[in-house]
Amino acid sequence: MTRAEIQEIRDKISRELGQEHGDIFNAHLMVLEDRTIIEEVMERIKKEKLSTEYIFSQVLKKYVQSFLKIDDEYLRERVSDITDVGRRVIRHLIGHQRASLGDLKEK
Repeated sequence: MTRAEIQEIRDKISRELGQEHGDIFNAHLMVLEDRTIIEEVMERIKKEKLSTEYIFSQVLKKYVQSFLKIDDEYLRERVSDITDVGRRVIRHLIGHQRASLGDLKEK
């Protein structure tokens, strides 16, 4: 679900603003598919027997803290990619629908 959502956003931005702007979302897909994060989440779930949502949020917090300590500005900027992907995954895990401002009836 999260992958499809990010791909849809990437494709829409690419069509409307150009490929270089849409490609920004490829970083989100890379975070989502990062084997290190996935394996750590799976191992901690097996070991700690806590909810997927909690473990996933804890693993992402650890990565965010690590990225914030890096001297490389480009890598520090990836924190926003990590947190955005994290919010999307957790929203899907707990079953929350994304609110759309397009549904508003009033100005």
